[in-house]
Amino acid sequence: MIVAPGLRPPDGTRVAFVVEGPSGFVEAYVMHEVRAAALDSLTEPIADQVDVALHMDADTFVRLVGGRGELDEVAPAVRVEGDANLGRRVIEHMKVLM
Repeated sequence: MIVAPGLRPPDGTRVAFVVEGPSGFVEAYVMHEVRAAALDSLTEPIADQVDVALHMDADTFVRLVGGRGELDEVAPAVRVEGDANLGRRVIEHMKVLM
């Protein structure tokens, strides 16, 4: 999995994406040597088990990952729980090219 390419957080950094709504999901990753490995079996509250949890709806997630819209317009729809600086940096680097 690619999590915020170009961000390069320290090894052991844990990030959760909490996509809310009917098509919602929770995915969490731990960084290791510039790669992300999925974290399994997270329980509530998720924010207690990661460095930052990014809460958003599916539309916001797709826009950020797809680089659709201006970051200043899309990013405010994300609720950051945990390390606010890390959360902001992940949001800024979420765009992925397929």
